[in-house]
Amino acid sequence: MGYASVAVICLVLVGCSGSNGGFCADRQTLMTQLTPCASQGIVLNSLPLPRCQSVYNGSSCTSADRARLDAIGTCVNALGNCNAGDAGAFYDAFVSCSGSDADAGIEIGGVSASCTQALDAAADGGQ
Repeated sequence: MGYASVAVICLVLVGCSGSNGGFCADRQTLMTQLTPCASQGIVLNSLPLPRCQSVYNGSSCTSADRARLDAIGTCVNALGNCNAGDAGAFYDAFVSCSGSDADAGIEIGGVSASCTQALDAAADGGQ
C-alpha cells in the first residue's frame, strides 16, 4: 500500500495535544506542515479545533489516550515542514511518531479503539 493512501487513514488522528496547546493545536500545525505535500497525496482530514478538543476531552478518550496523543503531537511537531521532493521520508517519520501500522489496521499505536473511532467520526463531520 502506498504512503499516500495510508496517510489519509492515519493522519486523521494526529492533532489533539503536545506542546503549546496540546494535540489539537499540534494537529493544526501539522496541517500547515503538510501543505507542500498535498500534491503528493499526503493530506489531513478536516477536524476543526473545537471538535477535536471535544473528543480529546470527552469520555471516549482515556487519560492514557490523551498522554499518547500528546506524545505523538510533540513528535510530529518536531518534524518540520514536508517537502514535495521528500514526501516519502516525511511520511515514514510520521509513521514512526504515530505507531501506525496500516497492514495491521492500527491508525495510532497506543490509542484505544474508542478514542480512535471518536476522532475518526469527528473528522468525518460527526459530533
